[in-house]
Amino acid sequence: MLLLPKGAVLAENVLMSKIDLPAVLEKFRNSTFSGYAQITIPSGTGVFLYIDGKMVSALFQREGSSSLHDLEAIKTTVESLVLNRDASLSAYRLTKEIAFALLALFRGDFLLVEQEMKSFDFRAFLEKIKADRMNACLKVYTDDHTGLIFYRGGVPIGFFHDKAQEIEMSQVEVQKIVGLPGARIDVQVIRENEESSIQVDLNEIIDIAEVWSVANENVFSTVAVSPVIKPIKVTSVNIPEARVIKKLVELQPSLIKIAVINLGNLGQVLAEKELSKVGETKNLLVPENFEALLTAIEKGSKMLTSPVKIRQMQDSMRAEVACYS
Repeated sequence: MLLLPKGAVLAENVLMSKIDLPAVLEKFRNSTFSGYAQITIPSGTGVFLYIDGKMVSALFQREGSSSLHDLEAIKTTVESLVLNRDASLSAYRLTKEIAFALLALFRGDFLLVEQEMKSFDFRAFLEKIKADRMNACLKVYTDDHTGLIFYRGGVPIGFFHDKAQEIEMSQVEVQKIVGLPGARIDVQVIRENEESSIQVDLNEIIDIAEVWSVANENVFSTVAVSPVIKPIKVTSVNIPEARVIKKLVELQPSLIKIAVINLGNLGQVLAEKELSKVGETKNLLVPENFEALLTAIEKGSKMLTSPVKIRQMQDSMRAEVACYS
């Protein structure tokens, strides 16, 4: 069960047939909005989380299936939405502090999973959260009830449960769930600080308007996250020159392939988007342009893989470009 705290209501259960989704999300992007947009579809639920107008994370969850995160979550939400028009949008404004704590629920590291409360020293664990100044989300639940506790710097800043209409400052109702037979707890922590958490804006990595447009053009085809960069046709009559152009034409696909090897399918999305900003392929042979590309890809890769893997990818890309110089 996906339970999220309700803040100030901006929209609630509005039919998607009445909404231009890219336009709505663009409004959030061009504001200082902190909170989330939740799209409820028969096949699942997609949620886009914002802090100060930046989409810091996304989640898509189907009943009985593992969750998808970030770029895959956005792509799947849009694809599912196009194929299931019986959907609705809700949007809630949260404080920046609660939104940051909620980030733990989206992509935080798990400290506990399905830990039974009857065999767990809950009080001692709360003391550890305080001592370690954790930014965390605690989910306590039974088969019938769920409660959330949000921590910032080791201090509880809000409580929510399945009967609440808004975030509460009292722990009473959530504490009742803790004491129920069969109660369990999941704990997720966000180890980064607030400043670093909003350095990556998913809006800068994926063009949601483009995904939406392509999906609506043909609802029976797989959605392309970004336009495929087509090889340039060689029309030169000079044979040596034609060889040079051919090699340059192969450069961008080679860099995309390296991104896919290191980042998976989402590497293609990221590499294609950043390469589209470069202009002509020959611009990649200008050191300043190429290093700017690597920096942009590094920024978008931080949620996809480790720093070591990013450096390996960058080294491979540098070696590849060197072959074309």
